[in-house]
Amino acid sequence: MEIYSIIEQINKWNIKYNREKQYKVIGYIGDIGLPFNTVNLQIPRLGSIHGWKQIANETYVLAIKEPKNKMETVAELLAGGCEFETVRAPWVLAPTLQIGEGSVVAAYSIKPGMIIGKYVTLVDSMLTSHSVGDYSTVLYFSNVTGNVGERSYVGSHVYTHLGKVVGDNCYVADGSIVVKDIKPGNSVSGVPARRIKNTAY
Repeated sequence: MEIYSIIEQINKWNIKYNREKQYKVIGYIGDIGLPFNTVNLQIPRLGSIHGWKQIANETYVLAIKEPKNKMETVAELLAGGCEFETVRAPWVLAPTLQIGEGSVVAAYSIKPGMIIGKYVTLVDSMLTSHSVGDYSTVLYFSNVTGNVGERSYVGSHVYTHLGKVVGDNCYVADGSIVVKDIKPGNSVSGVPARRIKNTAY
C-alpha cells in the first residue's frame, strides 16, 4: 500500500516544516483479497468499490498502479459522486507544473513546466520529460527522459534513453532500458527493452 506510506511521509514533512495540511486516513475501499496486509497498516476496509457512494466531507486518493484498473475504479467512483484528491508531495519543488485531477505526484525530481494528466501516479522516480498522459504510472527509481502516453505503466528501475517515448497503452517491465520509442499498445522488457506482446489495455 505505497500510497498510504506516501501520505504518512507527507504528513511528517508538513509537521516538520509547520505546514497546516494534514491527511487523515480513515480506511480504504476495495475488493477483498488485496495483495497487501492491511492489518499491519492498521487501516480498515470500509467496503467495496462497487456501488460505493460519496460520504460527506471525504475525498479519495487513488492508490492503484495498473492503468486499466485505475480507469475502471475511477469511472465507478465518479458515478457514485466521489471526489478525488490531487496529491502533490511537498518535496516536489518543480515550478509551473500542470497536474490533472486525482493524480498522486511524489517523484524525486520532475522537470519544471511538466504536464501531468489526470489520475497519474508518479512515485519515487525522476522525470525530465514534457508530459505524462492520463491514467499512467511511473514507479520507483525509474529515470524517464521522454514523454509517457496515456494509460501506460512504467515499472521500477526503468531507464528511457535520450528522450525515447513510451506511447499510449504500453507496459514497460521493471528494470528495462528503453533505447528506442515504444509504439502504442506494446509491452516491452529487458536490457535493451524488447517487445514481448501487445498490451491488453
